[in-house]
Amino acid sequence: MNTRKRAGFTLIELLTVIAIIAILAGILFPVFAKAREKALTTQCTSNMKQLVTALLMYAGDYDQRLPSGGNGYSTNSRGSDWVRCNPGVAGGIMVELGSLFPYTKNAQAYVCPNANEIAEPYVFNGQNYTRSSYTFNGQLVYNPVADPGMAQAKYWTGKRLNRIVFPAATFMLIEENDAPLAGQTTCFGWQAGQFNDGLFWVSKTPTSSDSPPGSPPGQKSDSERHGNGAIAGYCDGHAKWHHFDDIAPFTQGSTNGKLYAYYWPQRTQVDVAP
Repeated sequence: MNTRKRAGFTLIELLTVIAIIAILAGILFPVFAKAREKALTTQCTSNMKQLVTALLMYAGDYDQRLPSGGNGYSTNSRGSDWVRCNPGVAGGIMVELGSLFPYTKNAQAYVCPNANEIAEPYVFNGQNYTRSSYTFNGQLVYNPVADPGMAQAKYWTGKRLNRIVFPAATFMLIEENDAPLAGQTTCFGWQAGQFNDGLFWVSKTPTSSDSPPGSPPGQKSDSERHGNGAIAGYCDGHAKWHHFDDIAPFTQGSTNGKLYAYYWPQRTQVDVAP
């Protein structure tokens, strides 16, 4: 009795194989995405660690005084700003011209590998400059809001390290949100916009008249950046990831994030804001 060899799979068998592959892909792709995001978070943490170490080195060379904060929304610009800002220009950050750059020699250390708009260069006088994903804690500088009696020349001057009461529990640098507000395309980070201006301003209240508080990334979704969170660098030199609800100065209306006190370098208790 003669039998014919099968020429291939039946339609049912082929569909079964495709269904199995689709199920496996549905299981494995999220795992791969999480692994990739974990790698990006590790790289971002390394960037932050490099920058805070460089800031401590800078302070060591300047009588324990930190550099001045970038103040891109005013007309006052100093050569000691940790990143150079082109005042009045959204996204006008030039890290290569900042006072910290000689201590890093690496422009990409200022850019989160998971950032979007911020990764595009800023063109100034025909030259490409690197923007920064990271921003300096505004409470680490003397400023006209907190110190109205100071001379104009001292506005935004960096504070000394010995003025930081709890260095291991005080933010020095933090990632800033680069997603635009509704109806806006470009604006400064102090408005929670696409680009930060190098200074993360935190006021005593979310409705303070001086300026809206800064905002870290991670509020929108776990895919925005680092799984609903952001990296922070501390005044003792370490860096770590925090969930948005912990690190945001203000979350639900007037509710402070759990680590709100960590923005204030001078306080009487480690977890209590002044």
